Parts: sequence; structure tokens; C-alpha cells
Amino acid sequence: MQLIRKALLTLSVCALALSASLPAAHASQHSLVPSGTVQSGVPAPTPKTSGRFCASGYFAWSNFADMKSALDQRYGPANSSRVWQAPTDDDVWEMYCIATDGKAYTVDDQVYPRDVRLSDGTYVGFRLSSLSGGYTIDINPNNGYTYKVHVAR
Repeated sequence: MQLIRKALLTLSVCALALSASLPAAHASQHSLVPSGTVQSGVPAPTPKTSGRFCASGYFAWSNFADMKSALDQRYGPANSSRVWQAPTDDDVWEMYCIATDGKAYTVDDQVYPRDVRLSDGTYVGFRLSSLSGGYTIDINPNNGYTYKVHVAR
């Protein structure tokens, strides 16, 4: 608690010193008011940040056989193109959350982690868009084939 008080006091002193060093015209022209706009009437910039996160409680599959079994159970067997078709982007996202052990997230149209490896070496990657439309999971179990999970057309 003492460390927090000391840090807050240091920040207050730094802010006071900074405001005292600005010319009066400059300080009044650009200081923020509580509404989030500068006094000159120009709105303060809004950062572009959007994203999604996995809910808690996901546990990753350890290998391709376990993943395939779970996907077959949820969507039926993959079609002849080795594709499981999910009903929504949210459903595809949930499958990626499982593959990443609940650690996946997106920020400003970027996926983290972009891909993971299961314990048997299976590559599992995620894309926010595809030619078929919607989210897509790419799965390469190192058997010469690529599998996918994406939104049904």
C-alpha cells in the first residue's frame, strides 16, 4: 500500500511540474475537459480497439485424433473436402478457443495466437475471413492433408 501511495505522489508531482512548464496559452488551448474534448472544441481522438476473448474453462485437445473426434461429434464427419461446417462465426471461434486452451483473443482484426501446435505436432491456425466467408480454422495434422472448420455457406 505504501508503494502505491508513493507512486501516486510521484505521478502527481510530475503532472504538476509538466503543467507549470507549459506556456499559459498552450496549456489552455489543449487541456482536456471532463467531457473528453479539448477546450478548442475538437474531439479527443478515440483509439480504434475492438476484439474478443475466449471465455474461461476451455481445455485444449492434445492431438489431432482427439480434435477430429470432437469435431465429428459436434458437426458430423468432415465432408469430402475435409471441411467441418459450423453454423456461425461464434461457433468457429469457440472451437479455436478450445484448440488454444482458452488463450485466443483478437484485437483490431489481428488474432493472437495466430496458430498453435498440439502435442502431436498438429498445426491449428485461425483466420478472421476466407473465400467461403467468415472465420476459418486451418488444421494440418502432418498427414499430407489439410482440414478446415468454417461457417456453412
